[in-house]
Amino acid sequence: MVALNDRVGPISVMLLVLLAGCSNPGTGQQAVDDDEIRPSVSTSSEKDQGSPQITEREYEAAVSQMASCMAKSGVDLINDGWDPIDHEGMILRYKSPGMSGEASSKVYHRCREAHLDNVQKGFNATNKSRMAPDLMAEVRTCLTAKAIMLKGGEKNPADLTRSVPEGRYETLLDCVYGGVRKLYPRLVAVSFP
Repeated sequence: MVALNDRVGPISVMLLVLLAGCSNPGTGQQAVDDDEIRPSVSTSSEKDQGSPQITEREYEAAVSQMASCMAKSGVDLINDGWDPIDHEGMILRYKSPGMSGEASSKVYHRCREAHLDNVQKGFNATNKSRMAPDLMAEVRTCLTAKAIMLKGGEKNPADLTRSVPEGRYETLLDCVYGGVRKLYPRLVAVSFP
């Protein structure tokens, strides 16, 4: 099984590279239907030169379309829900019994590009990053216990990073990841900026 954070970044790419070899060996890919390669939403150039306004419901629908696309090629998309660290996307992973890591990765990326990438961009352009309230409370409690006082009003990772004194970033990471493990023990992959 390969775990990926919905946001593409160095940690997600590293996880993909490291874990791709853990997939079951298997045979190649199946044919792609034309409807699988069409974008799910219009791009910014098609909508008044601005980012499309994307709601949570539209984002969730795009993830469902991505899951259907992947299923047609024999790969199961597992949706662990909204990322509690920043709510900028959903935490997605996949499994592909009988398929190589490379082949399942190609299916993931093809279906993501066709159904989610533009939606992700639009969602992040029009929705502010925010940490789940229960996780933020847990992080505050942890930081206070470690003699780090926040400035107040922090709502997302960037706010937390600005509020924590220089040289204490590792403590912040410990509190964030400790809070995730405590409150969301089933999550496989999360990342903090």
